[in-house]
Amino acid sequence: MFSKVRKRVTYANVVATLALIFAMTGGALAASRYLITSTKQIKPSVLAQLKGAKGAPGANGAAGSQGPSGAKGEAGGPGPAGSNGSVGPQGPAGPQGPAGPQGDAGAKGATGPAGPVGPLPSGDTERGTWTAVTTSPATELIAPSAITFPIPLAQGQKEHVFFFDAEETEEIEAEARNTAANECKITGGAPVAPAGMLCVFTHVESKEAQFQAFQAPEEPESLTEGYSKFGVWMSFKVAPKGVLRDQGIWAVTAP
Repeated sequence: MFSKVRKRVTYANVVATLALIFAMTGGALAASRYLITSTKQIKPSVLAQLKGAKGAPGANGAAGSQGPSGAKGEAGGPGPAGSNGSVGPQGPAGPQGPAGPQGDAGAKGATGPAGPVGPLPSGDTERGTWTAVTTSPATELIAPSAITFPIPLAQGQKEHVFFFDAEETEEIEAEARNTAANECKITGGAPVAPAGMLCVFTHVESKEAQFQAFQAPEEPESLTEGYSKFGVWMSFKVAPKGVLRDQGIWAVTAP
């Protein structure tokens, strides 16, 4: 029985009982002699027992308004250098710059091998191109044009020189004529001359000009109508105020 009573005797029950007794025996006396006005009047061990367990944290209150901006801080030190980026695409070419100053003259190069001095061996052929350009004044004009042999011949020839105008040259290239071994021809675009002959072909021909004759330069009078070992002169008659713009190819074969 006492054990049941002992279990029910707690600090709270004791305090409540004492308070009831004080109230019944005289509140004035209790108020004047036992009034507790500070926790210092209570024994710490008793105060610890009166203290309840810590409650759960309350909910967060509403966020306050943003405060004013603070003063600007000092500038920080430079950070570490970043890694190099990838190479970009090549940009467009810029405008050409001004010409630079002329450089110093280079050293003299080695002397090249000596060229052929002739004469052209018998039966060998040399070829080239020719051009005759001039403008006639108000009167008729006889205009000269020259063909020079790169390799001189052993001797010139009289009369063995042949001139073909543009129409005749076209026929020869088409192999419509002059296909014999002893005649001038064009094979694969290259002029061919029999031994001892000079063959001159025309590809571009002026309407105001006409071929006149051959003349051998620096040769005796007997070769006036032939060619010399160095080449040949050609003369054209150009109409008044006409234009000479003829050109073509040639070949000569040493006799």
